[in-house]
Amino acid sequence: MVEMSIALPVLILLTGGIVEGGLLIYVQNTMNQYVQEAARGASLGILTEAEAEAFLTTQLTANLPVNFTSDVVMPNPADPADVDIVVTAVVPGAELSTITPFGFITPSKMRVSHTVIAVNQ
Repeated sequence: MVEMSIALPVLILLTGGIVEGGLLIYVQNTMNQYVQEAARGASLGILTEAEAEAFLTTQLTANLPVNFTSDVVMPNPADPADVDIVVTAVVPGAELSTITPFGFITPSKMRVSHTVIAVNQ
């Protein structure tokens, strides 16, 4: 009984940390997947800037239980040297704290960004 009273709090903390870490990894992986898909679609000319933003918003809203901000920046057609497409999604730390049940791990924010070169200009 004494051993259990010593070991149980440690096991509970360890389990809580694993659960929270897994939830944060899920959020990061989901954001990474859809940011990358939006960037690829925009790079190949399949999606316009507005369509890439709508795709990213739709997919992240459907798959994440948190609020986020997203941004898609297309190249400037007047500048031939500007060929980068930048797609970014950010979840503020206050939103991340809503999905972590114990509050052990709460980053200040989670940001995923992909920069690709526009293929079709």
